[in-house]
Amino acid sequence: MLACIEVCPEEWSNRLVVTELWVSEELRRKGVGKSLMDKAKEVAVRQKRRAVILETQSCNTNAIGFYLHQGFELIGFDTCCYSNEDIARREVRVNLGFFLERAEE
Repeated sequence: MLACIEVCPEEWSNRLVVTELWVSEELRRKGVGKSLMDKAKEVAVRQKRRAVILETQSCNTNAIGFYLHQGFELIGFDTCCYSNEDIARREVRVNLGFFLERAEE
């Protein structure tokens, strides 16, 4: 596999959740991730979702930088998602969101 994205509608909150985004090393920094994320945003618009959300780990600075560059912003974090020692392990869950109404303004 070279790249993939998986999204899931979250009906109760009217958001689209990116549950998986993976790009092989050789395809990184070539626009593949951006194309996949653009497709997720298109799906969200077509389904009239209010936001696209996702999560990653605080130690995954490359992913965080990519998501911020794609217009996502910090919407929260969870200090005990992976273990009771997430802060000590420096692996805090970071939640990011892209708000479609704001993007259209």
